[in-house]
Order: sequence, then C-alpha cells, then structure tokens
Amino acid sequence: MPMLIVTTQYHENYGDRWKPKFGSDYVVARLSWAEAASLGQNGLSKLADDKAAEFEIAYSNPMSREEVIDFNLEDDDWLSWIQRSELEYEGKVVTKVRDFTIDPPAKAA
Repeated sequence: MPMLIVTTQYHENYGDRWKPKFGSDYVVARLSWAEAASLGQNGLSKLADDKAAEFEIAYSNPMSREEVIDFNLEDDDWLSWIQRSELEYEGKVVTKVRDFTIDPPAKAA
C-alpha cells in the first residue's frame, strides 16, 4: 500500500537570517494506488497539506521553524536517504521515519 511522505526543511534563526539546518520525512497517509490515481497531483498535494496541518508537522516560533517543502507517494519498502546510507555503510537501518499513520501525535486535552 503506497505511503504519502511529507518532506520538511528545518531552519534556525540567526538574528538577521534564517539558516537551513536539516529536514525530516514523515509518513502521513496510506492509500491504494487507485485512491492515489483518483486524487491526482492536486488532490495528493491537498491531502499532504491537510495531514501536515492535522499532525502539526510545520511550525514557526522566534527561534526555529519547520516547513513542508515536498511530498511523494512511495511504496511500502521506501527508505529515506539517511536510511539508505545506513543500510549501505552500516549494513542495517537504525533511524526510524515518523509514521503518523501508526503513531499519531497525542491531542491536547
């Protein structure tokens, strides 16, 4: 079952500028290829934005911010670039990608 992956960019505030530091990948939805095809590119983009907002992935404060920069539809066996590097150089994957379809954030009371 395909996964909808949201990619973010993290920035830190250096007073006069925002410096990009790193980013993260998050699994925000799982859907069939037929569902993905019926949504089309615009529908997938909207779903990615809606899920990023629902899971509060993007944020901004005076010291740092994280923003969604991309989304992709990937197979179940997809690995992030850091996971692929770990597998290549260490022989195993250590880093986990946050999967909000399995581990959603707790809702504030």
